Amino acid sequence: MSVIILIISSYDKPEYIGYKERWLSTIHENKNPQLRYYFLEANPSLPNPIEISENDYTIRVREEESIIPGILKKTLKAIQYLLSESNIVFDYIYRTNLSTSIIEPNFINFIDKMKRENIDYAGNREFAWKCFPFVSGSGMVLSRDACQYLCEESTQIVLWEPQLFATDYSTLHYTMGIELGYQWHDDVCIGFLLTQKYSIYDISYLYPENMENRKEHFQIRWKR
Repeated sequence: MSVIILIISSYDKPEYIGYKERWLSTIHENKNPQLRYYFLEANPSLPNPIEISENDYTIRVREEESIIPGILKKTLKAIQYLLSESNIVFDYIYRTNLSTSIIEPNFINFIDKMKRENIDYAGNREFAWKCFPFVSGSGMVLSRDACQYLCEESTQIVLWEPQLFATDYSTLHYTMGIELGYQWHDDVCIGFLLTQKYSIYDISYLYPENMENRKEHFQIRWKR
């Protein structure tokens, strides 16, 4: 079993340096061949559409860096590249934020359980506008099959051409491809698409209410 950990990052934000240093410490201490770590960044000046550097553990995509739609674009392009053009073999991708931290043994145990139970899409369950379920982008686990489905169907995501279809959100029908007059975040869009095929494996029970205890689990301690 092989897992690629994609860490949303940015090359032009000095305030992210501390987060990157913490991840680099985790990467350098990693002795598990099952795990491969990459920062995921966008840079419009790249000579090639996408570049992977093993020296600084970074996948760079030729795009403008932005929250919307940049994160979605670089996520999709990186996954497409890993599926079709790279020689990197993987069973799962864990797409997460720079402010996330993981406990590797717990994380591996969780991925092993996903594989045993044939689970394709997992993370901390959230709701958009209290009605649409999706997995938080701070911890989004996708099987290779889910990655393939996401890339094949990604044209159904309408994100960067907003049109006003309704102003009363309580009456909206969440139909694939409809843009709601404002721009969705990438994890909502990805979640919207994947829940058309996969049910969510809700791992919220891993996160106790006490923030101090979250370090006992594989994922998230937010730095606010």
